[in-house]
Amino acid sequence: MKKTFINLFLSVSVILICYAGIFCQTHNAELSKVFINDFYAENISLPVALSRIASKYKMPIGIVTTGSEFTEPVKVNLNIKNSSLEDVLNSLIQQDSDYKWEERNGVINFAPKNPKIKFLEEFLNTKVFLYNPARNLDRYSIVNYIINAPSVEEFLQKNKAYGGFLSETRIVNLDLPDSVYDIKTEIDVRTLFNKIIRESNYKTWTIYYTKMEDEEVTIFIKI
Repeated sequence: MKKTFINLFLSVSVILICYAGIFCQTHNAELSKVFINDFYAENISLPVALSRIASKYKMPIGIVTTGSEFTEPVKVNLNIKNSSLEDVLNSLIQQDSDYKWEERNGVINFAPKNPKIKFLEEFLNTKVFLYNPARNLDRYSIVNYIINAPSVEEFLQKNKAYGGFLSETRIVNLDLPDSVYDIKTEIDVRTLFNKIIRESNYKTWTIYYTKMEDEEVTIFIKI
């Protein structure tokens, strides 16, 4: 039953998340120079707000969120006129204080503050060896390639966890440059996902983390 559920619902595409201050965070000076000149959103979740900002301004953002996409999240509101990206991100974590953010590898990473979810950090730090997939992969295929990498598969099995791609109606190619396909050294999952969204036409990765009633862990991954 679980595998049927996973096959119907999952497909990987990850969220990058890191850890910084509580309400106001300062980072790379270059980040302060990025401005959001016009953005309005009302009564939406923080991951949805971030996805819209990433799409409109071509800003790569990785997100890790606890609970599935279907649990009721905190709602946020934004009415931005020529504000720095840093101020916008700080405004979001003031409204939903369960999150932290940082800039890593030229990508904004959001993650929950909750320190007990050690599994997520360990998953994102898992090394992928011999990463060299076929060219012109769509989002579903590239997530499955990563999830099925021996080191990632071993980690998930050891933790009695399932991982997969959160499917959408449109499955399109990522239009990745050769620099992503031709990685010759080991690379952790977080850095790889950051590299994919930084250098492709899709600008967000998200991980939805949930526990089933029998305590087994599932991660839904979306690019």
